[in-house]
Amino acid sequence: MDYRRDIDGLRCFAVVSVLLYHLSPQLLPGGFTGVDIFFVISGFLITRLLRSDIEQNRFSLARFYSRRIRRIFPALFTVLFATFIFALIALEPNAYSRFMEEFRFASLQISNFTFSKELDYFAPGNELSLLLHTWSLGVEEQFYLFWPLLLFTGFHLFKKKYWYVISGVILSSFLLSDYFCRESPQQAFYLLHSRAWELGIGGILTFLPTGSLQMKWLNSILASTGFVFIILGFTKLNQYMPFPGRNGLLPVLGAALLIYTGGRQKTIVAPFLANRICVFIGKISYSVYLWHWPLIISYKISTGKEIDIISGSVIAAVTCLLATVSYYFVEQPFRRKSDEPHQNAPKPKLQLLTCTVALAMLACLVFSYLFEKNEKSTLLAIKIRGIESPSNFESEDVTIYWRTDRQGFEEERSLDLDYVDFIDTDDVYHFIFELPPIYSIDSIRIDPLRHEGVIEILQIQVTSGLLARTKTFSDVSWIAQSTVGASDNLEFSLVNGKLQIQSHSTDPYFLLFAKFPHFYETESLLLAVMAIGCFLFAAFSCTHRGQMHMAVVSYGLALICFSITISFRGQFSSTSSWRFIEHESPEYWREAMAKTDLHALNSNGAAQVVLWGDSHVRNYGDSVSRWTNEKDLTLKLIYKPACPPVAINQDEISALLDIAYTNYTVCFDHNEETLATIENDDQIEYVFLAMRYEYYLNHPSMLFRAVLEAQVPFSREEYFRHSFNYTIERLKQAGKKIVLLGQVPVLREKPDICIKRNQTLLTYILKLKPGCDVNDEFSDEILRLGRTMFEQTTIENPSVYYFKPEKYVSSIFGEGGALKYHDNNHLNSYGAELLVPSFTKELKTF
Repeated sequence: MDYRRDIDGLRCFAVVSVLLYHLSPQLLPGGFTGVDIFFVISGFLITRLLRSDIEQNRFSLARFYSRRIRRIFPALFTVLFATFIFALIALEPNAYSRFMEEFRFASLQISNFTFSKELDYFAPGNELSLLLHTWSLGVEEQFYLFWPLLLFTGFHLFKKKYWYVISGVILSSFLLSDYFCRESPQQAFYLLHSRAWELGIGGILTFLPTGSLQMKWLNSILASTGFVFIILGFTKLNQYMPFPGRNGLLPVLGAALLIYTGGRQKTIVAPFLANRICVFIGKISYSVYLWHWPLIISYKISTGKEIDIISGSVIAAVTCLLATVSYYFVEQPFRRKSDEPHQNAPKPKLQLLTCTVALAMLACLVFSYLFEKNEKSTLLAIKIRGIESPSNFESEDVTIYWRTDRQGFEEERSLDLDYVDFIDTDDVYHFIFELPPIYSIDSIRIDPLRHEGVIEILQIQVTSGLLARTKTFSDVSWIAQSTVGASDNLEFSLVNGKLQIQSHSTDPYFLLFAKFPHFYETESLLLAVMAIGCFLFAAFSCTHRGQMHMAVVSYGLALICFSITISFRGQFSSTSSWRFIEHESPEYWREAMAKTDLHALNSNGAAQVVLWGDSHVRNYGDSVSRWTNEKDLTLKLIYKPACPPVAINQDEISALLDIAYTNYTVCFDHNEETLATIENDDQIEYVFLAMRYEYYLNHPSMLFRAVLEAQVPFSREEYFRHSFNYTIERLKQAGKKIVLLGQVPVLREKPDICIKRNQTLLTYILKLKPGCDVNDEFSDEILRLGRTMFEQTTIENPSVYYFKPEKYVSSIFGEGGALKYHDNNHLNSYGAELLVPSFTKELKTF
């Protein structure tokens, strides 16, 4: 095939845009569309090769996948293993465990599946993932599982007309992409069905007639149009727009036009794309893409800082250096292997290398099984609906105990999770417990409530094994018949086919499971055997002329099996504490992380003061209670996690209420009921409002996803403000005195995560101590929109008071290093108590 310098130049534009975007989205708001350009290029080049092989009757799947493995695997696994080493010495336990899971999926070329379920590509939380960028490789490799077969089958069924089939696939994928952009944005972004059209458009270019390319003026117009499309994609698209869908047309059609016009005659754009610098960067673009993201995230993890001009320049330079080394010493040696059978003679060095690597893998795997024990490798997930509790589930939790064949249930074996911390949607709570390997557990006991109350168990899932196989129990009615070992104060009943459990006293429990199937070790050993078997088959193939393609495929499969096995052993290693210099010290924070018990502050009778809000009511419960007591008033707390105290103006969207209430039905019903109660209760004089406003302002779709699709006269950013102002106006008209309680400073991450990371081997070696304390610049930027909203409200309504906690909360540490924060945006009970004197003093005259 003819070499196209302009395509390497186009690769340069694609990778530089992605690099700039990841260094700082402000540099190039639509830089993420560089990935879409890569998809088009890949679809064009691979389809061109496949067409040539298929139409000349020399197509071979082994040959095709051998090419793909030699092209993708060497550099990919070099980066994966380098990142693996960094994770060993730098990541705190939660991030480390998550990395190992992502490492396995990236090795299998399916990381886009796991990211589509749990991680928004554009969210700040993506900084926790060192391998987020591998999602695009997963899309490509999944595409090439079916694309060669589609072309091969289409050619033999329809001959020269098989491009009709390809066009149908492209159109279907585009329509799905546009649909999922609205209904399920993360699926649209990560998954193959909404991305296949981009690779397919690259492929369809090989079928288009090139007669128009003889007209130089038309060729230049098309090329210039394509270049403009790409630039518009870089500058006009941003992370807040649905993508890909119809917005993906700009980069995709732009790249397609440049590829289509660049093959025959020079255009206005061609010299720019084909210059030496662009071509060189284009050649190393794959390695640049692989290295840049781990370097960016490693810097943030190691230093706890955001990227500035200096650090960004250094990261870009190091990325290019590593990419150049990777290109010449990793990519090129493997890609130079000829595809011709006569040059596939066995090489003694290759045979020696194969045997050495196989023996090394065998030794590594055997060593891990002889000397390692896995501590935690089973996940037990329980989904519960809260029905009734005297504390509104505020002081309730779920506790799990387990025992082995030789030991009974012990207190130190228990794991408990707070209901409020693990709210899923409205009154549904989702708990995930990490347990030892499933084969070592004899029985599991569950304490579903701490006090009296009623719950409904909706679902139970058990996940275990190297491949994370999941057994789901949606029908849990069997628990009602299996009450062996249950405490006497439990009552089981089936209501509308759902299992409800009522406790009549404290400490209710029952036996949940016994005698788990022992499939984990068998599965793990099977993968190890597969890895060795693949290498031995590769060694055999290397000794036979013409079998090099099968050998390469076998090497690739062995590498995948080996990677999965070592990641699992690394994730659940019993000796993982070696990664910490003082691995016991990070545990001290747990004693100081208790949250304020709001149940003890609540009044059961009539109240003159109401504290209303979401989970941030915890930050102010003690302060408002003390202020209320000093005023000789009574206090009522009304709170619902993840539900800010704002109401929707139903008159504006009365015709669309059914749509508007699809996601947060219970939240808005709760708010409307609360607001009506406050309005109609003449005894209520003061209303304090507490909420995590920064989250709702920055993520309005979490609350108003369906409303924003309606024809309302507000933008996404304005709708929360409008609803907030509407709520304030109703409270004012009811004659209530209003106090707005600002957010405490937001931290970059949870204190425990930061503290644990400061104990890792990397921080000791490099003498790095990422700051865990409040960063005013970071917090001020996060809270800017909400503070402006509160300040504007007080300007327009002088009777409304705004309490600013940032004046009194300047550090997460109190006396003796005790922590004042529960997580990155909530005070713990100690921090909430420290705020009381300042709060009561400032509001003394209110």
